[in-house]
Amino acid sequence: MFTTLGRIVRNGFIGFYRNRTISISAIVVIVITLMIVGGLVYSRAMLKHVLYHMQNRVDVTAYFVLNAGEQDILKLKESLEKLPEVKKVEYISRDQALENYKIKNANDALALQALEEIGQNPFRATLSILAQNSGQYEPIVQYLSTNEFTSDKDAFIDKVDYSDNKQIIDQLNNLIGTVERAGLIIAGIFILISIMITYNTIRLAIYTFRDEIGVMRLVGANRAYVRGPFVIEGILYGVVAALIALILFWPISLYIRGYVAQALLQFDTLEFYMVRGFFLGAILLITGVLLGAVSSYLSVRKYLKR
Repeated sequence: MFTTLGRIVRNGFIGFYRNRTISISAIVVIVITLMIVGGLVYSRAMLKHVLYHMQNRVDVTAYFVLNAGEQDILKLKESLEKLPEVKKVEYISRDQALENYKIKNANDALALQALEEIGQNPFRATLSILAQNSGQYEPIVQYLSTNEFTSDKDAFIDKVDYSDNKQIIDQLNNLIGTVERAGLIIAGIFILISIMITYNTIRLAIYTFRDEIGVMRLVGANRAYVRGPFVIEGILYGVVAALIALILFWPISLYIRGYVAQALLQFDTLEFYMVRGFFLGAILLITGVLLGAVSSYLSVRKYLKR
C-alpha cells in the first residue's frame, strides 16, 4: 500500500516538473483566483473594521428628569450593565454635562451668555448605553420602557433617545447582511470560474498522456493509481500558487497601506497581513489545493471511462 502511494506521489512530482509549461499556466490561473479570494478576505476585514467603529458611535441615550436622584440613576446603570446585550454604560451627571457644554463652547461668547441668563443648570443627567452589537438595541429600549422606570407616579426617565438612531441602526444591520451575502456570492462565482479555467488548463496536460492512460488501464492499473499522479500535480499547483499569492500580498499591503488608512478609519493593511498572515495563508492554501485537486480529478475522469 505504502509502496503504491509512494509511486503515485513520485510520479506526481515527476509530472509536475516534466510539464513545466502546463504547470506554469495552471499555477498562474490559480494565483489569479487566490488573489481574488485574498482580496475578499481583506475587504471583509476592512468592512468589519468600519462597522465596528460605526457601531461604537451609535448608542441609546436615556435622559432623566431634573430632580432624578443620582443614587437611583447609578442603580439603573448597574442593572443595565448586567444585561447580556449591554457592552458599556456611561453616566454623565448634570454638572458634568454643564462642564462639557462650557468646554465645547469656550470660544462662543453668545452661547455662554445665554447660559448665564438662564441662571441655573438646564442640562439633564444621562446614561449612554452601547450594545454588544447593533441588533440588540431594541431589548435595551424595552427594558428602559418598563413601568419601573417610566410610570407616571415615579417616573425619573424623561426620554429615551432611540428613534433618532433607529434608522441608522437598521441601515447598519441591513448593510452588514447585504455585504456578507454579496461577498459569499462573489467568492462562489469566482471559485466556480476558476475551477472551470483550471480544469481546462490541466485537461490540456492530461490530453498529451491519454495514450499512456489507455495502456495503464489495459495492463490492469486501477483508477486510483492512474488518477493519483494527476491529482498530486493539481495539489502541487495549488500549494505553489498559494505561496506565490501570499508573497504577493505583502508588497500590495504595503503599497495600499496609506490610501486605505486615510479612507477607512486607520485600517492598517500591512498590520493585518503581519498579524493575520497565517489565517490568510491557510485560506489561500486550502482553496488552492482544492482547486488543483478537484480540477485534476475531474479532468482525468474522461479518459478513465474509455
